Amino acid sequence: MTSFTEAIKESKEGALLYLIVAPRSSQTVFPYKFNQWRKSIEIKVASAAKDNKANTEMIETLARFFQLSSNDVIIVNGEKSKEKIVCLRKVSKEIVIEKLKRFIHE
Repeated sequence: MTSFTEAIKESKEGALLYLIVAPRSSQTVFPYKFNQWRKSIEIKVASAAKDNKANTEMIETLARFFQLSSNDVIIVNGEKSKEKIVCLRKVSKEIVIEKLKRFIHE
């Protein structure tokens, strides 16, 4: 079985998070679960994937969760896709794993 830590990589900017975004959900939930086949962490957002609303809500949700400014959450890849790579600037992989392991039960 794969671990959610496979969805987190280190970069010179900060931690890279591999995500799957589910727009138009009944409520916003992060982290929702780890998708072991896609090796990504799932996030649900209430906004529709229209006019960048789902991306904006995802960025704000991640910023709140990791106690960052929205400017420190950058979509590196997949802006128009539900599969995304997001950089959490100035955050180490270890800190991300530490915060997430309280919520993701494998």
